[in-house]
Amino acid sequence: MQDFLIITFFAIVASVITTLVGFGVGTIMTPILVLFLPYEQALIVVGWIHMTSSFMKMVAFRKYIDWSLFLMCGIPAMFASFLGAGLIPFVDRNLLVKFLGGMVLAYVLLEVLNPTFSIRKSNGTLIVGGAITGFSAGFFGLRGILVAMMLSSFGLTKEVFIGVTGAFSVLVDVVRLAVYHYNFVLPKPLVYELGFYVPLSLLVVHGSSYIVSYISVPWFKRTLAFALSLIGLKLLIFGV
Repeated sequence: MQDFLIITFFAIVASVITTLVGFGVGTIMTPILVLFLPYEQALIVVGWIHMTSSFMKMVAFRKYIDWSLFLMCGIPAMFASFLGAGLIPFVDRNLLVKFLGGMVLAYVLLEVLNPTFSIRKSNGTLIVGGAITGFSAGFFGLRGILVAMMLSSFGLTKEVFIGVTGAFSVLVDVVRLAVYHYNFVLPKPLVYELGFYVPLSLLVVHGSSYIVSYISVPWFKRTLAFALSLIGLKLLIFGV
């Protein structure tokens, strides 16, 4: 019951924050849930929530998807995600958590110190960026800022960006979740609870869009970055 309440709370918090400031569900939920769940279980729970949300975005913006752009970055991301997820059983869990802490700190630094940073536009950018992003998703459960950096230099409209990132994320999540479930058994209570977390997150994302105008987003982002920095430091230095 305690785990259920904790995950429910943070699923709501992460969904609201994602709507307000643009951080991905994985960036927020993964480092928090590893404080309460085994690393692989946290990745599975967050993966299902993230995949469902991405699928809804892909469906809603399907007519705007640039499929050539998606394939260029999606194919290498798919294989890299498979590799990243497949390495987890061979790495010490505490070391994985410390790696995660380091990645969270790197994400926060990118977001705070240089939020407009972008990568040079080229097909090579898509291939290499897709591979790095896919591996990060499979191994750490994180990808949001990397995807934004990779695609920001292509001058995409908001609709195309959302559609492409939605399709990209669904592909990566399907692959990594398949590997996770092959290697790890999720406790039955947690399996049943996923049927609650996923629709709850979608409902909260929809509802929280109405409160965006009442929140000072820059202040909120700085506060969130500070909180994530503390979590990242804790994981990096002390593990679990």
